[in-house]
Amino acid sequence: MTLQVVALGDLYDDRMLDRCEEALLEFEGVHDLIAQPEVRLTTADLEKHPADTLATELLTMLHSNGYDIEVIDADNVVLPGDYPAQNRTNRRILQLHDVWHLVGGYGFTAAGEVAISGFQMAQFGQNYSTRFLATVVTKVANHTPEVMDLLLGVTFDGWRHGRATKQLIAEPWHERIADPISKIRSDMGIDPIDSSAVRMMDALMPAG
Repeated sequence: MTLQVVALGDLYDDRMLDRCEEALLEFEGVHDLIAQPEVRLTTADLEKHPADTLATELLTMLHSNGYDIEVIDADNVVLPGDYPAQNRTNRRILQLHDVWHLVGGYGFTAAGEVAISGFQMAQFGQNYSTRFLATVVTKVANHTPEVMDLLLGVTFDGWRHGRATKQLIAEPWHERIADPISKIRSDMGIDPIDSSAVRMMDALMPAG
């Protein structure tokens, strides 16, 4: 569904793009990110690290699921016009989404994807997450409305977790890949998500 949700952005007019830019700039972390040189992780950066490091856990997850460190070419998400916040955050989150899954304790499940979308909205106002959640909510409303309350519970638990966690978008993650996840959490004050709604949704819709 990723590419379809991305394609919804093609329907945005200039007014909508301007509003998205304004929303992102409400977050101090986005200003910090724009001021930094851009650094992109590669698969090679993740190789040859000890087993308990973020790099190895991320690489193992990517290989086991047939994923790439960038599910979409970062150079293909550049908007025409003056939109530095959207262009930097769009490219940045392509690399950090799976990192945040691991560090934030979000499973690679339907519930995990919904919850981390709420987390990303709270962290830096990501518009892709609003599109993804709007799509999911619409599908649930039309086909399985009986799980709507649970879906919203998962979404808002992720959002609350994002608000309770320091803004992570501008953190130098390339400098932390050789650390264990437990050390990263301790150093950065990150608690993994603890959500009964996520656990309930996982029980109803197990991975695989």
